[in-house]
Amino acid sequence: MKILAFESSTKLGSVALIQNGVGTHKRVSPTQRSHSEVLHQFIFEILEDAKLDLNQIDCFAAGCGPGSFTGIRVSLNTAKAFSYAFQKPMVTVDSLLNLAKLNQGLVHHQNLSKNLSTKILCLINAYKNMSYYAVYDISPDGQTKVLVEPNVIPMKDIKVLLKGPILTVGDGFLTYESFLPADLRMQMLRPKGIIDEPSAESLGTIASEVFNQGLTLDWKSTKPLYIRASEAEETKRGIVWSPLDFKE
Repeated sequence: MKILAFESSTKLGSVALIQNGVGTHKRVSPTQRSHSEVLHQFIFEILEDAKLDLNQIDCFAAGCGPGSFTGIRVSLNTAKAFSYAFQKPMVTVDSLLNLAKLNQGLVHHQNLSKNLSTKILCLINAYKNMSYYAVYDISPDGQTKVLVEPNVIPMKDIKVLLKGPILTVGDGFLTYESFLPADLRMQMLRPKGIIDEPSAESLGTIASEVFNQGLTLDWKSTKPLYIRASEAEETKRGIVWSPLDFKE
C-alpha cells in the first residue's frame, strides 16, 4: 500500500511517500518558498527515486489546516487533482493533530513525568497576535484523544488553556514566546526534541492507519479546516489584530 502525502499548512512544505505504513522517501523545504513550487518539485523527485508513477499510488493524503490559507489550498488541491485524475481515495489530516502525533513520544518522556501526565497543547501561528490551538491527551500506547477541538485564540488570552504544566508545541509558541509573561512561560513545557512544524511523513503515517480502517474520502468530500476568515474578509469586516496585553 502506497500513500503520497502533502503538507504545507505552515512555513515549511513537505512531501512524503509511505509504503506499507513506513515512510520511505521524503523531501522537506528548509526555507519558506512558494509552496506550489516546492511540492510539485518534491513529488517528481520522490517518484523518480522510488521508481514509481502516480498511477501506482493507492491513496493521496493532504494537510487540511488550520494554518496558511494559501498553503492549505496548495496541498489539498494537489491531492484532490491526483485523486480525481487517477480515481484513488484521499485522506485529510489536520495540522494540529499532526503536531500532536509528531511529539507524542515526549508526552511520556522522563523529564516530563513529574510535571504532567498525558496532555499536549498544539499552537500554530494564526497571525494578528493569534494562534490556532487544540489540546490532546496521549495515552501510553499512543492513542490520541481530542480534549479541546481546534479553534483560534488571541495570545493575550492563552492563560485560559493553561490549567497546569503542559507540553506545548508549534510555531505559535515560537512566534510569541518572547512576549509571554514568565509565569505563563513556565507552564508551557519545552523539552529537548520538540518538533514545531507538521510534516508530510507524519501525515502519511496517520493516513496509512485511516486507509487500513477503510475511512478514506473521495476528492469531492474533502474540505479545508478554515477556522478564521481570510485576510481580505477580516479586513472587510473590520477585524484587526489584538494587542499582546497579558494584564489581568
